[in-house]
Amino acid sequence: MSPDIDASLDQALAFDDGPVVIADGADNPGGGAASDSTFILRRMVERGITGAAIGPIWDPIAVRIASEAGEGARLRLRIGGKVSELSGDPVDWTSRSRSCTRTGADRPFQHADEHGRKRAGRSQRHRDPAVHAAQPGDGQRPVHARRLRPAAKKIVVVKSSQHFYASYSQVARHVIYADAPGSVARDLNTLPFRKVRRPLWPLKAAVR
Repeated sequence: MSPDIDASLDQALAFDDGPVVIADGADNPGGGAASDSTFILRRMVERGITGAAIGPIWDPIAVRIASEAGEGARLRLRIGGKVSELSGDPVDWTSRSRSCTRTGADRPFQHADEHGRKRAGRSQRHRDPAVHAAQPGDGQRPVHARRLRPAAKKIVVVKSSQHFYASYSQVARHVIYADAPGSVARDLNTLPFRKVRRPLWPLKAAVR
C-alpha cells in the first residue's frame, strides 16, 4: 500500500541523501489528469520543507501573468487548483519569476497531430525561498532546461505515474509512489463514478 502525502514526505525527509523523487501519479496528465493539483505542494509549503521542486503544474493564467510581468518580477500568484475539486485549492504563492520562455519541448498528447506530438507552449519557472515550481514540462529534460537541477534538490515531486522513471532513476537516490488525491488516483474507489455498471473489478460493489 502506498503512503499518503504526509507519510511520503516523512519518508523523503528521513533519508540523509537525495534527491528523493515522489511520484504524484494521481495528477498524471498522461492518464488524463489536469496536472494542476496542489495537494502535495500545499503540504510542503505548510510544513516548511526546503530544497524541493515540483512540476509540471498546468496553470496558463499564472504563466500569462508572470510572462507579462517579465523575468525577475516578484509576484503573488494563486498557483494550480483551477480545473476541478480533484485539483485541490489554489496555493497563494509569493515568488520571483525565474524564467519566461516559450519552451521548445514537445510532449505527447492523446489528441495530437499526425506526428503524435504537440507543442507544450509557453512555460514559467517560479521560486520562493523553499520550493521551485515549473509549468508545464514532461520528463527530466524540460526541468533541466529551466535550470531546476533535480540532482541538487532534496525532494523532487513529479506529476507522473511511471514514465518519469527512465530518466529520473539516473539521479534519484530513492523513489516514492505517493497515494494522493486526484483524477487518476491509485485507489479507483475514491473516484466519483456515476455511470459505471457494478460490480466491476477493481471497484467495490455499489453502496445501497
